[in-house]
Amino acid sequence: ASLLWLLADIVLLIFASLLIAVLLRGAASAIVARFKIPPGIALFLFVFAIIGTLGVFFAWLGPQFGNEFVQLLGIIRSFDHSGAWNNSVWGNLFHRVQTAANALPDNLFGPSTTSIVMSTLGGMGSLLLISVTGLYLAATPKIYEDGAVRLIPIRHRDRAREIMAEITSVLRWWMLGQMIDMI
Repeated sequence: ASLLWLLADIVLLIFASLLIAVLLRGAASAIVARFKIPPGIALFLFVFAIIGTLGVFFAWLGPQFGNEFVQLLGIIRSFDHSGAWNNSVWGNLFHRVQTAANALPDNLFGPSTTSIVMSTLGGMGSLLLISVTGLYLAATPKIYEDGAVRLIPIRHRDRAREIMAEITSVLRWWMLGQMIDMI
C-alpha cells in the first residue's frame, strides 16, 4: 500500500491512459459496427475527427480567448493602479496570502515563475503521455491484455480475462454516462 502511495502519480497516469484507450476503442467499435470498416481505420478516423474538431475550435475561438485574456490583464493592471484592488475583499485576501508566501523560505517552493512554467510543462507532458499511451492501448488492446494476463498465475488467467472484459465494459458505459451527463 505504501508503494502504491509513493507511485500514485504513475498509477494515475496509467489509469488516465486506460480511460482514453477505452474511450477511443469504444468509439472505434461503434464506427466498425455502423460502417463495417476495419478497427484500425475506424480508430484513425475517430482520432482524426477529434484533432480536426479541436483545430477548428481553436482556430475559431482562439483569437477571441486571446483578446479576452489581454483585456483581463489590462483590467487587472488598471484595477491595481487605481488602488481599488487593495481596498477590496479579494485584494486584502491576495495581499495576506502574498505576505504569508513571502514569509516562507525561498527554497520551499522556488521562484514562482519557474514553478508556474514547470507545472505547465509538466501538465502538457503528462497530457501528451496519456494521449499517446491511450492511443497505443486502443490500437492494439489484445497485445497489452495478453501481457497483463501473463502476470497472473496460469490457473487464474481465464478468470482474469473475464474480469478485464467486465472492467472494460463498465468503464465504457461509465464514460458514456459521464458524456451524457455533461450534455
